[in-house]
Amino acid sequence: MKYLVSHQGVAAGPLSIEEIVGKVRAKELDLFDYVFDEAKEDWVLLMEFSPIADKLKSAKPPRPPQISTEGTVVQLATPAVVAQAAEKIVQAKPTTTLAQPSAHSISEWFVLKGENRFGPFAYTDLVKMLQQKVVFPFDFIWHAGLENWKRLAELEDFKEDTIRDLYAKAGKKKDVFAERKFARKKFEGGVIVHDNLSLWKGEGFEISRGGVGINMKNTLVVPGQQVFVHFKRHESWPAFNAVCEVVSKKFVSDESPVQYGLRFLSLTQEVQEEFYKKVA
Repeated sequence: MKYLVSHQGVAAGPLSIEEIVGKVRAKELDLFDYVFDEAKEDWVLLMEFSPIADKLKSAKPPRPPQISTEGTVVQLATPAVVAQAAEKIVQAKPTTTLAQPSAHSISEWFVLKGENRFGPFAYTDLVKMLQQKVVFPFDFIWHAGLENWKRLAELEDFKEDTIRDLYAKAGKKKDVFAERKFARKKFEGGVIVHDNLSLWKGEGFEISRGGVGINMKNTLVVPGQQVFVHFKRHESWPAFNAVCEVVSKKFVSDESPVQYGLRFLSLTQEVQEEFYKKVA
């Protein structure tokens, strides 16, 4: 049986298990590359695909032979010799520490969503995906050198202040960042959100032609979920209804509400023209 493999986003094959193992040993493929598992109908890591992993494990070299000391004379070092050797080690110790790799220098970042792993991505790719709501602060990421998967929100390179500074220094490279498609306006009207099972109250804080930002104490709503939202009449804003998709979720603190970003899927027809004029 032969399989398709994906290396740096480029598919190749079909290849036999022996061919894939040979390419791994020749460094033409990496254990973090993917193979298409037809049983799961999905791409899986080479290191997690049993037929390949078992072949690589079977090639593990045997335990090295023990060195026999029989018939040899072992000379014990005197305290003076030990002290002299220690002094040489101290003198040879580097006076500077190795610099940690910057986020930009790491070319292969991986994203974990549920049981699926995606990548590799460059740092700027992840920043843009974060801006476009393709990945979220609570998603897990990893790169070689990290001991475990970390949430984006845990890494300094993806903090709001860091990205803001990066944007300020980007100059002509500002296309790395996702621009807002619609202008946003302040909106503090009350909203009622429900999913046909439960109902929650919230308050808006900004609104645009494409969506609305709201605060809710409810933490059960998740990105990707569709909800129905009733907007109460507020100042010069009319009351209207909308079907929305949750595109972002941000925990502010344990005491404060959760901030949600909702994308409009449909609006009450009667108020669309008036609404668009207000957010233009």
